[in-house]
Amino acid sequence: MFCPKCRYEYVGGIMECPKCKVLLIEKLTQNNEAPLKPEYSSLVTVFATADLGLLAIVKSILDGAGIKYFAKGEMLQGILPVQSGAFNAVVEIQVRNNDADDARALLKA
Repeated sequence: MFCPKCRYEYVGGIMECPKCKVLLIEKLTQNNEAPLKPEYSSLVTVFATADLGLLAIVKSILDGAGIKYFAKGEMLQGILPVQSGAFNAVVEIQVRNNDADDARALLKA
């Protein structure tokens, strides 16, 4: 079974692409004969903060623009004693290199 949108191949029994939320098809069209392999690219840090409120705003802006991001260090916010000042738990917002300029422009506005 294949996703007609992202062209990933799934094992039998899966009816919907978990990523794209579309129904899978048995065969791809001639234009899409082989499923694509996932792309790997380097990430670029476009923003960094320890402020959880500001982090939520930045993530919302990027979500609204359809820019995919990774919040590096976000899980440390709940583990480290940030309020004690013992650690500086900065979260870095990272995007794909080709989205970096757009993300920076949005976040400066």
